[in-house]
Amino acid sequence: GQLKEKKGRWKFLERWKTRYFTLSGSQITYSKSDSRKETLPVREIQSVKAVHKGIRDIPKAFEIFTTDQNYVLKAKGQQNIEPWVQCIHPSSCGQGSE
Repeated sequence: GQLKEKKGRWKFLERWKTRYFTLSGSQITYSKSDSRKETLPVREIQSVKAVHKGIRDIPKAFEIFTTDQNYVLKAKGQQNIEPWVQCIHPSSCGQGSE
């Protein structure tokens, strides 16, 4: 499905970029461009949480925490976010910490 990925370290440079994600088996594949694909192994996901920035929440956004990197993603609608979070959350996939 389609999600937006937040990029940029400084507030004035932050941009939401549209990416196309596929969850298949034990990995998430996403397209950064027409020809370039990236993968994120589900086993590397440590947690998935709603995004809170200061006193404001970012509606429809969630963050995936891995050992190496964090991904901030936003769904088109609230009804689209729940299936993504449930499918990739480590405890839902049997990937919880031991």
